[in-house]
Amino acid sequence: MACQGVVQRTLLICKGAIALAVLLSLTLSAVANDKVDKAPTKAVVTAVQAPFFSHRVIYQMNLAKASSGASILAAKGQMFYRFQVTCKDWEVETRVFLRLTHVMPDGTEDVETTWTYESFEDFTTDRFRFDVEHKHNGSLLESLAGNAWRTVRGMTATHETDHEDKSMPASAMFPTAHLTSVLERARQGETNFSDIVFDGASTQNPYRVNVFVVGRVMALSDDKKSKPKIIAGSRQVPVIRSKSDAFKKASLGQLPKSPVWRVRLAYFPIQDANDLPEFEIEVDFREDGVAQRIIQDFGDFQLNLTPIQFEALPQKACE
Repeated sequence: MACQGVVQRTLLICKGAIALAVLLSLTLSAVANDKVDKAPTKAVVTAVQAPFFSHRVIYQMNLAKASSGASILAAKGQMFYRFQVTCKDWEVETRVFLRLTHVMPDGTEDVETTWTYESFEDFTTDRFRFDVEHKHNGSLLESLAGNAWRTVRGMTATHETDHEDKSMPASAMFPTAHLTSVLERARQGETNFSDIVFDGASTQNPYRVNVFVVGRVMALSDDKKSKPKIIAGSRQVPVIRSKSDAFKKASLGQLPKSPVWRVRLAYFPIQDANDLPEFEIEVDFREDGVAQRIIQDFGDFQLNLTPIQFEALPQKACE
């Protein structure tokens, strides 16, 4: 039973990391293409005004804190993330290598976890392909692959290992539309909202994602009199002064200044009637989609992800 608990907790961390990878990738996606055949939504119209680029980044993963009864004693690893715009879609690749020290009845146990996530989203945002693989101490623990597509009736998804299609509400969104919408609503002064999102990262998909916009992040070196510009809304969002300069060091000045929003997302599988989220993610997002600061919250412990290496990638040539 103790071993089963380790596996379940490892799977949970895997889901959190994959959700985070999708979150990192798809804010950028919506700003990439201004040649979509169909009329874009209001959120996309605003998003395409932002700069766009392909890039890759490495994040250092460490245990931030744990409660006295937490099952995780230590955590250390890295997450490699690559986003590339191709001639027909947005390509995302994420690889996570994490060593977890679990508390066991008779001591501790180290577990080496690796997982990969790849996705391909058509520029129309109507089709989505995903591929996930999770290994536990070198042995395959979970493998998922499949497709999802949007029609006028709603959204449908299928896994290659399950021949039964999964239908979702018409209000469900793919990650690109969702993250674009999150940043747009943050700019307009909204602070609390909830959406249904499908990312293909687990069989628990889709998730109800509750979003809380914590505020606009400003570095201590920024003008203290400067206030975030709100397009609409009845209130000014809080301004958060941040001491962190990890992203500035990692990017080596490759990126221009950009507004930064701190958002917290709580993930609830819609098939479960649980009042508590399965996991939460807090991210400081630049408006060009790059994440400067990341915290994964699993209730009894938290993981910090700190950028240590950033590289802007050249855009692929298209005929």
